[in-house]
Amino acid sequence: DRLLEKNLGIVRKNFKILSSWVADEKKVGWITPKAGTTAFLNFSDYGISSSDFCEGLLAETGAFLVPGSAFGPEFNGWARIGYACSSEVLQEGLKCLSSFLRKVEGEMNNAK
Repeated sequence: DRLLEKNLGIVRKNFKILSSWVADEKKVGWITPKAGTTAFLNFSDYGISSSDFCEGLLAETGAFLVPGSAFGPEFNGWARIGYACSSEVLQEGLKCLSSFLRKVEGEMNNAK
């Protein structure tokens, strides 16, 4: 029971961290999870495929998300994120993700 309560506390805290991050990232939406420890993030406003996005994120920052296209073509422009980790790891990963989003956004603006 103590282990379950500890893990639930971590997941609840991380859900709040992730929720706050999504609220701050105006071009990122999500499917709010009803249960579990993963969520789908929508970044289709950035105009990049989910595979290219996730591969670029990994290459640039070392942070890893699962491309939505792995779950079917209707999820291109989405990525799956897990948040059953330490809060520090989640926060660092979200910083990396925000930094990568700024880079992609800059590249979009330069291409115009």
